[in-house]
Amino acid sequence: MLASLPCTRRRYRAAYASFDRDDRVLFGVSYPTRIYSDFQEIPPIILNTLLYIENRELLDEYLRNRNPAIEWDRFAGASLDVLINKLGANIHVSGGSTLATQIEKYRHSPGGRTDSIPEKLRQVASASLRAYLKSPDTIETRRAIALAYLNTVPLAAAPGYGEVHGLGDGLWTWYGRELTEVNRLLSNEAIYATALVDTEQASSYRDTLSLILAQRRPAYYLGRGQKPLKRLTDSHLRLLAQNGIIPSSLRDAALRVPSALRREPTEALEPPPVSKTDSVLRARLGSALGIARLYDLDRLAHCPVHDRPGHAAGGDPGPAETVGAGTGACRGTLWFSLVRRG
Repeated sequence: MLASLPCTRRRYRAAYASFDRDDRVLFGVSYPTRIYSDFQEIPPIILNTLLYIENRELLDEYLRNRNPAIEWDRFAGASLDVLINKLGANIHVSGGSTLATQIEKYRHSPGGRTDSIPEKLRQVASASLRAYLKSPDTIETRRAIALAYLNTVPLAAAPGYGEVHGLGDGLWTWYGRELTEVNRLLSNEAIYATALVDTEQASSYRDTLSLILAQRRPAYYLGRGQKPLKRLTDSHLRLLAQNGIIPSSLRDAALRVPSALRREPTEALEPPPVSKTDSVLRARLGSALGIARLYDLDRLAHCPVHDRPGHAAGGDPGPAETVGAGTGACRGTLWFSLVRRG
């Protein structure tokens, strides 16, 4: 029997916060740091680039009940390539995964890999079940899939930072770019306001495109495979312009600008404690959860921590939903008491 992967509601961030008895935040951290909070925030040129490369039919509104877990034409082509390879031909095997199954893979499959046909079928089954949890009409779910992918796609690990997830943190970590500024430069108003494309726009788009492509082999492309990544980015710039995804002026400008990963250590994920109380709280929380390193604690997806029982499950969820995981959906609130002595 083929068991599906868990189909609970997802959260984009690992996050927690601790509050004092007056609901003032003592400490809070979330990871990834730079995300799209809403589908409408994604610049169309970034969204269309992602869909053209990874999942062209995802947001097709003609079929409202479309299953986002599978694109039959790509799946058939990939299956045929695998069969031909097994017969002895040395050909490139095209990818048949959709964004929905890729998310299932890197979030739930062992090692974030698809190492067998049953594992692929599990990914497809779980992504299909998740797609229809709310309604037979999947268009909103499909938009949520694109949003979740951009916010959580794994992009290797960087010195001084650790694991990198999501386009926003990827742009900051690997290229020193803030997501808000990239969004401004690549908005429709900025791209199509004039026939000329300035260097910053071209460089921002090139860096964004390179990260979308690097997710295929992030440790390689963002490590020793930078030259192959440059060639892959150049070829896709031409392909995207040829198919009308980007204007030719952006292609030409992006082909001219240099692009290099930043190599100096980035800011550590672990924020500096702001007070002794903050340090003690984090240390005690880590100890209570059996977590030795703050690095691991900051990546643990759990609910906010309060210093009184009034905010435990069944208490007032307001601050927890505001500062916590971003969705207000918690499996349970962990709390512990600060005891005053003397």
